[in-house]
Amino acid sequence: MSTEAEDDIRVLKGIARATARNMDESLSVPTATSQRQIAAKILIENRAVVNSHLQRTVGGKVSFTHLIGYAIVEALSEMPQLNVRYVLQDGKAAVEELAHVGFGWRSISSTVANAVWLFRLSTMLIP
Repeated sequence: MSTEAEDDIRVLKGIARATARNMDESLSVPTATSQRQIAAKILIENRAVVNSHLQRTVGGKVSFTHLIGYAIVEALSEMPQLNVRYVLQDGKAAVEELAHVGFGWRSISSTVANAVWLFRLSTMLIP
């Protein structure tokens, strides 16, 4: 018996289908992008703590990409309903509920695994 989760596609109906159609049509309208600056002092400090420990022990480094990717995976674990994408199924609007996150975290190295554990620990140590 397999416990492996599988992707699922649901055809949208009612207001969800109308919303998807309007969003799809809005792609032809010019858009603007905005950027926001956010404080990252704690992220920087925690990364320094983790990298310092890794340097003294097993070697390797953790990048901001590792930490942000880990945060995304953790957030999607807590709210899997956000791990979806819009698709057309036989010409009809549908939502594909993805069983996995495509970051390649199944092959996570021991260095990054240790760093993730240390990052969790450091978030408790640094106010």
